[in-house]
Amino acid sequence: VILNRYSKIRYKKQFEGDIRKVSLAGEAWFDVARDSLRPFVIDAGRATVEVLGTSFNVNAYEENPIVEITVESGVVAVRAKEDLEEQLILRAGNSGTYNPNSHKLQLQTAYNPNNLSWKTRELFFEDSPLQEVADLIGKVYNVSIQIPQEDLASCPITVSFSDQSLEAVLNVLELTLDLEITRSGELIT
Repeated sequence: VILNRYSKIRYKKQFEGDIRKVSLAGEAWFDVARDSLRPFVIDAGRATVEVLGTSFNVNAYEENPIVEITVESGVVAVRAKEDLEEQLILRAGNSGTYNPNSHKLQLQTAYNPNNLSWKTRELFFEDSPLQEVADLIGKVYNVSIQIPQEDLASCPITVSFSDQSLEAVLNVLELTLDLEITRSGELIT
């Protein structure tokens, strides 16, 4: 398990019976050893995620309106806590969401590599608005990025970063878009 910042996982010292169960608040990437006799179950607040053996990401921050699961390998079943009969089966390359407000499970067949960027520090953007780029960079590097001009925030950019430092990422954006970037602690403008 790799936990993202502001995340917590709880589990007993010894799994009991025929189930391996943990509770997650926040976001974590899991690589679960296969054990067909003892499924691995994650209590993700409003949703339950069950696997036999796979690697996947669960985004279940309390403040997020949805629970999002991205499967890297294997197969995962997602269920709403209030309706354990209905489930969504996710395979490698799929993402799925559970929206507790509408009580809907939804399959996302298009793989978004940025779902794991907090762990991999690999970011990919294709004709993405600069505001979207800034928001993800802020999440990955734990900074706040403000873009004061609306026309600049909507400016599209195609760029990718592979395990770069925050300074290197900002330098590329600054040179590519002819920007002036200022930094004051954790606030970047």
